[in-house]
Amino acid sequence: MGDKMIKDNIGNVLKTLPDSTKLIAITKYRKDEEIQEVIDAGVLDLGENRVQELTAKMSRFSPSVRWHFVGHLQRNKVKDLVGRVHLIHSVDSLRLLRKIDQESAKAEVVTAILIQFNIAKEPQKYGFSTEDLSEVMAVLKTCDHVVLKGVMAMAPHTTDTAVQREVFRKLKEIYDRIISDYDLKNIAMDTLSMGMSNDYAIAVEEGSTAVRIGTKLFTGEEK
Repeated sequence: MGDKMIKDNIGNVLKTLPDSTKLIAITKYRKDEEIQEVIDAGVLDLGENRVQELTAKMSRFSPSVRWHFVGHLQRNKVKDLVGRVHLIHSVDSLRLLRKIDQESAKAEVVTAILIQFNIAKEPQKYGFSTEDLSEVMAVLKTCDHVVLKGVMAMAPHTTDTAVQREVFRKLKEIYDRIISDYDLKNIAMDTLSMGMSNDYAIAVEEGSTAVRIGTKLFTGEEK
């Protein structure tokens, strides 16, 4: 019964997504059998928010899975991710950006990253403010072992859709500004990572190219 429910939930979400929007299944706290059902349903982009969980799961599932790191990343854990993950969504400080570049250089790899913005300036969330963009790009210019693929943000957890929409709209403006104003060799923008189980429909309307959905896939609920 479980596998049909997860498959149906995935189908219901995919029906609402345009071809230009990728579904990233957030698999934190989920059993291996549930995660395998997601993979069997054809979703190969999986996201985790803890380094230890991600690296442990990597060895247990198909090498064709593309692993995304979506949580707050401590600098001492960076070396465990470079060369192994498809994309780090949560670069939220200049020190972390420099550390990813350093560890990637040591490993002789180039790491794909997104810059995380805290658009609503929520004190409990990580991320740059919109005013930090030029400083971030100045540091990025000095990094030879990262490639910037886009930006990420989370909207406040609220039933006020206007608040959510404003956050997504502002992130899209930052995304567009990077494309128009910055011509750096290590920029290859294609990912606007915004939208979760409770607000992804609005994010898609505002241009999201990657939604990060967990609860809705596994339970059908929009928490």
